[in-house]
Amino acid sequence: MNNLNNIMDSLVNARIDGDNTEDVLQSSSHNNFLIVDDEGIIQYKSEKFSLCPGEGKLNSINELNSDPSLTLVLQGMKLNKTKTLSIELIVYLVNNSQVKDCTVRINKITLFNKQLFLLLFEENKEYKVFENKINTFQSALEKANIPVLIADDNYRTKYVTQNFEKVVEKNIEELYDKEIFDVFDKYLNAGDEANLLNALDSKSVWTKVINIQHQEGTKSYFDLKVTPIFDSALEKWNFIFSVYDITDYIVKGRSLAKEESKLRGIINNISDTLFVLKKKDNKFSFAIGNNNFFNYFQIDKRSFDPDKFKSYVGTSIWNTVLRSIDYIENKNLRSTVFNHHDKNDNYYEFSLSLVKHAFDEERYYIIIFRDITAKYKYKKQLEIAYQKEKDLNKLKTLILHNMSHELRTPANAIMGYSEIIEDSIQTKDYETVNQISHYLKDVLAKLIDLFTNIIELSDVETGNYHLEIVRLNCNQVVQSVYNKMLETAEKKKINFLLSLNERGLFIKTDWIKFEKVLIALVDNAIKFTKEGKVELLTKLSTTNEVEIKVIDTGEGMEESKIKNMLEPFQQEEEFYTRSKEGSGLGLTIAQKLTAVLGGKLNIESKKNHGTIATITFPAVSPKPTVEL
Repeated sequence: MNNLNNIMDSLVNARIDGDNTEDVLQSSSHNNFLIVDDEGIIQYKSEKFSLCPGEGKLNSINELNSDPSLTLVLQGMKLNKTKTLSIELIVYLVNNSQVKDCTVRINKITLFNKQLFLLLFEENKEYKVFENKINTFQSALEKANIPVLIADDNYRTKYVTQNFEKVVEKNIEELYDKEIFDVFDKYLNAGDEANLLNALDSKSVWTKVINIQHQEGTKSYFDLKVTPIFDSALEKWNFIFSVYDITDYIVKGRSLAKEESKLRGIINNISDTLFVLKKKDNKFSFAIGNNNFFNYFQIDKRSFDPDKFKSYVGTSIWNTVLRSIDYIENKNLRSTVFNHHDKNDNYYEFSLSLVKHAFDEERYYIIIFRDITAKYKYKKQLEIAYQKEKDLNKLKTLILHNMSHELRTPANAIMGYSEIIEDSIQTKDYETVNQISHYLKDVLAKLIDLFTNIIELSDVETGNYHLEIVRLNCNQVVQSVYNKMLETAEKKKINFLLSLNERGLFIKTDWIKFEKVLIALVDNAIKFTKEGKVELLTKLSTTNEVEIKVIDTGEGMEESKIKNMLEPFQQEEEFYTRSKEGSGLGLTIAQKLTAVLGGKLNIESKKNHGTIATITFPAVSPKPTVEL
């Protein structure tokens, strides 16, 4: 190009071959012209050439994106005898986002015996660019079956596709050059029109779903979209109104919403707590839950955050659900049922079901659970009651056997003694009659004592008793019991000891019933002690309670059987293996009477190591006005 920088000087000096001198000379005053060789390489361009931005980098017309192609035009002129040619040219600029429409006059010239081309560019200021766009749009849009309306910067309709006419059920005569607000007046309310006007004025994209009631009574739904487009050639804005038929989506969406509403209604009518988890890419997320789910866990639906699902149900339930999901996955099961017991002593029954699609990686786990705490505890109560009933039946059997034994033994003795007395009277052996009569009195006394104990136990259990509570020195009662039981202990050659607290120990109780309790405990201790000692003592504890202890070195009993020994007619040995006399009511009456009197009875024992029976009463002052 530098070799031609002085081209104008050469032209003045008439160094031009051919008859093109006038054209070339006239081009010197032209703003936009180029001189290129037959390969399209630019040899010269005018100082004010401004066809496109960045023309300083333009070295060849082959770099221009134009319709038609300048390269092909020049190749055609090179091959034929055409010396001049004038064409309308569209040049696409800036990545095809802008266009320029111009007329190009091409002259074939010879300079320095070399064939060159002079290109004179004249930019059109008419509406042809917009029309070409419209034609291009029309062809594309009609083929794509997209309803489109194009409005100018005055918001008036300038182009409408045929399918747009069908959508609004108006022909081109009714639409052309009409304000777009008149076109859409049936489908937009005042608020919509204000928003549309604001979008047009601000050259912003705007969308709106509109529904159109057709003449035949059907209704269609369309997505109306407004897109502003700037025409750089005319330096004006145009607005493309496109509508997309979304009727199927709306209808399907409403149908799905209706089905979802029905499903939710069904779920909410399930009385149990229900929720659904979705698993995808080994991650769990909350899908849905019924009203009972939100109510049970006290969750506000308005502020519910699915990502915090674990915190709502608690770690304990969440871990149980995860373990159950792992279980059915590992076992390739569809469902399972499991129970859960939390730290608050609540019991739950869970039902877990898996729903999955053969071609979908998503898995849904339906969890239904119910609080069975009341049911579980009621079941446990029934089991306890059943076991208690079994124990009572066993106890009833033992009582009947005991009663039979306890009544039959004295009855047999009475029968035998009666026969001896009868025989002795016949033989006039009055000494034997006298002796047997004493034995007979002993048997009757034991029988009366048995009946007395049974009546006493019955009165205590039914509450049919009368107490005479007095303030007394328990040492006096203990001394009285010791005196009464000393002879019995001496007959068995047992060392019977008494240890009384130095000071008087006062309690509130019924003297007679309190003494009966002590006699029962001492009698029991003497009965089950073959050798050794039985000790009766009183003391004041550090907690200001009076303790009366009966300690023996007898046979003792298994710790596991102490509770049973407090039941009526119970002894460590069954009735048919007993080696000791007794009805088995002594400890029962002692325990129940102590409770009635306001005291506590505690028994400690170990097999072959003796027994300690401790009665505890609150200590009181000797004087009624002052309590300890």
